[in-house]
Amino acid sequence: MKDYDSSKDTNKPERRLPHWTQDNCTYFITFRLHDSIPKNKLEAWNEERQRWLRSQNIEEALPLGDILASLDPKQKKTYYETFWKGYHDMLDNCYGSCILRDSRNAQTIANALLFFDNERYDLGDFIVMPNHVHLLITPFFPWGISELLHSWKRFTAREINKLTEQTGQLWQHESYDHIVRNEEQLKRIQKYIKNNPKNLKDGEFYHHEGRVS
Repeated sequence: MKDYDSSKDTNKPERRLPHWTQDNCTYFITFRLHDSIPKNKLEAWNEERQRWLRSQNIEEALPLGDILASLDPKQKKTYYETFWKGYHDMLDNCYGSCILRDSRNAQTIANALLFFDNERYDLGDFIVMPNHVHLLITPFFPWGISELLHSWKRFTAREINKLTEQTGQLWQHESYDHIVRNEEQLKRIQKYIKNNPKNLKDGEFYHHEGRVS
């Protein structure tokens, strides 16, 4: 992988989550089913997060990228151990329909991710969990993360709705994406992906080891 270069131009569009992009970088992406976290759980998590930010004299309305940049090492450690981990723990509690536990649906996701591997991007490790997906990816110019996510979500929603004979929204509209800063962080994320299904049985998830290294 090529390390993130803070001296180069970085595009920082903002929605509810930050979406920093830079050419030739590797990303850690999480996208989830629309019912994967109950509204009351997500609101409670966000309220606790905002209280903590206020206690640190940090403006909670700032974009997450600016918040993280303002934290000292001790604060950043607390943020990741409490709120980053808390968010992913909610996903791993397998709330909602968890229709990706069905191997047919998980295979649909895997096929979509692998289809343009080595053509539009280098695909790293990924895992399809019962209600969310984690992956590592290095896009090739001119393909961007938002375009790729839109394509994956649109195709898989159509195919999975066919398989399940359902209609309506499948995916949460916004996704989490994070530029992998260096080799050390890449190794931590690869370990996290590999260990993510520790409480699941074989056949309840789909894990793929990719080339990004």
